[in-house]
Amino acid sequence: MSGISAPVVAKRHGLSLRSMRRRALAEGWRRSDAAAETPAAWSRAEAVDEFPELGAIDLARSNDRFYLMFAPDPRELRRYAFAQAAEAAVMAHPAEAVVWMRLVNQLDRSGDRIARESRPFDPADYMRASYLKEQGDGFEAENAAAAAR
Repeated sequence: MSGISAPVVAKRHGLSLRSMRRRALAEGWRRSDAAAETPAAWSRAEAVDEFPELGAIDLARSNDRFYLMFAPDPRELRRYAFAQAAEAAVMAHPAEAVVWMRLVNQLDRSGDRIARESRPFDPADYMRASYLKEQGDGFEAENAAAAAR
């Protein structure tokens, strides 16, 4: 069917254009002037092998995410959100940039209140620590009594 448009081919064979396009997608049909194969996507390791600088970038990004996940700090979250907004803007993704800037603005509104109101550990962590201390004190008392015998 080289050179014939899809609507003409569909009509010639009594198919709807949508059905023909679905079948073409499912069976991997392509235009005769299209490239036969697209190159396979790189894995992360292959990309780092080809461009070693990506390794440093990947490490920095994973460190940012790690600290936000396990040691969240409002100032760091604000910095991270602003960096993501800037990256989205540079890459011509304005909607994503706006979403990240909304987060930056929300964090600016809350200011350092989150840091002032938060404790370094959850209340449940303090409860766990007191339980472990009680268990430890009981264990140390038993060891002292056994040593005195």
